[in-house]
Amino acid sequence: MLQNVPFFPSMGAQAVKKYFTPKWEEFSSHRDLEDVLEASLASVIRASALQMKVLGEFRTRIQEQRRLSAAASESDKEHKQALEGLQAALDSARMAYEQLEVDLKESDSNVLNLTKLLDNANAAQKVASEALEAANIEKRCLLDEVQCLRGNLDSSENSNKEAESNVARLLREKGRRRRWRKDWGTRRPSWRMQRQSLWRISTIPRPTPIFQITLTGLDSRRF
Repeated sequence: MLQNVPFFPSMGAQAVKKYFTPKWEEFSSHRDLEDVLEASLASVIRASALQMKVLGEFRTRIQEQRRLSAAASESDKEHKQALEGLQAALDSARMAYEQLEVDLKESDSNVLNLTKLLDNANAAQKVASEALEAANIEKRCLLDEVQCLRGNLDSSENSNKEAESNVARLLREKGRRRRWRKDWGTRRPSWRMQRQSLWRISTIPRPTPIFQITLTGLDSRRF
């Protein structure tokens, strides 16, 4: 019976009479009416308290729902910011990947260039090795030639020493012949003896053209 009663405490006994006593004539005494009114008021108070409790619970639920809605909106905002950050990170990662691809292509081209340079360096090293080997062969040939020249020099020095000794011997012999002797008197050597001396000097073996014999203190007019 209480679920059809609205909450209007200001209506008083008229509302109680209207909703709780549809058959007013059934109450015979004033005492019964007071009991009914007290019971009705108690019921109304309990209903009001229950309605206030329900309204409080509704208010609490509404506040909780608002709080949850605010938290959800805040969470949605945070999620949106997080999504924006993730999108920015994805864009940065995509740009970095593209730059990495460009760098990889450049590195591939650099590797090819380095390979070509390495091949050229190997070819140049091979040519240098061949040139060094040829230079070593030429050096050995030059050393052989130097040894030959040293041998020729030694032989030339020996021949020069022999020629010098022959010249000195002939000069000594000529000096002995040109000396004045007691048996010659005041005669000078004849032209035939001078020709023989010149012929002996001309028959001396000459040294190699590399060297030249110089005789100090030798007067050429005597020859």
